[in-house]
Amino acid sequence: MIKKFKVFVSGNQKELKEERLAVEEAILGTAILRKFFDVFIFEELPAKGKPPVLTYLKEVDGSDIYIGIIGNEYGTKGKRWSFAHRNGDLGVF
Repeated sequence: MIKKFKVFVSGNQKELKEERLAVEEAILGTAILRKFFDVFIFEELPAKGKPPVLTYLKEVDGSDIYIGIIGNEYGTKGKRWSFAHRNGDLGVF
């Protein structure tokens, strides 16, 4: 059985949705890539009543590849650490 690698695609949810979906489509729309990679995009995950940051970090930790798309906005206003900063703490970057 072929191991599929989990790709976590991240970016500011308000401004980079089209770009994240384009990465997902590029991977899943290509037969050879689809054979080896599964794509995870956070906002496609249904709400489960858990704090979103815990779910996000668990999914990042369980991924083999992290793709961070950086645009004009970075992080969350009014908070010291964004999800992306926490990824750095996990050694993702």
